Amino acid sequence: YHSYHAPHARAAARHNNHLLTCEKTASAMGQAQSGESHNPFGMSAIAQKTNFPKEELEDIRKEFMKLAAKSPEVGDAVIKKEQFGEALKAAGVQPSNEAFANALYAQFDQNGDGVINFVEFCAGLAVLLKGTPMEKYQLCFEIYDVEKTGTINKKEMLQVFKAMNLALDCAADGGSRKSYSEAELQSFVDDVFKKGEEKAANKDEQLSFNEFLRAVKAYPQLVDFK
Repeated sequence: YHSYHAPHARAAARHNNHLLTCEKTASAMGQAQSGESHNPFGMSAIAQKTNFPKEELEDIRKEFMKLAAKSPEVGDAVIKKEQFGEALKAAGVQPSNEAFANALYAQFDQNGDGVINFVEFCAGLAVLLKGTPMEKYQLCFEIYDVEKTGTINKKEMLQVFKAMNLALDCAADGGSRKSYSEAELQSFVDDVFKKGEEKAANKDEQLSFNEFLRAVKAYPQLVDFK
């Protein structure tokens, strides 16, 4: 299962409290949804919450706003899914496949409005580039938690694996087999849950975050999508 390897600068988790604080600050300054994200006070607040130097944040903002200008139908300060990969690349993050990029997009879009504003982008990017290992594990956990229930079931994990597997299959060239059969994926999911729940009194086939971390120790490829 080596195929599930994600880019170094991507991994996982995001601090929701940091994001919400950033968004409140941005809204108060009128910067998240206007073109005034360069306001020195507002940029300082975002820099503090994301650990980006203000100079680097300004560079990120310039590239983000260039892309946002290409989709005026949704607003001049937000980007759509079609622009997300380009925005990540401009910031130095190269998603390994479309399925992983789509999963990241869903996690960056914290308010669920279908587009990503500058504050959301910086908050998510900060985890990929500057996040702690635990923050990155949390992001991976949230990717597997498709139904957003706070736990992961086997169906959800298999769904994510299938999406990644399809990307591998489409990328196969010269007839080389890079993907796995559904039976192989299901077997791996079963092994992951067995390890995650080995110390659980109630083996309900629902992985909590702590159980997920236990599984990751045995199967580090769980947090390496590729």
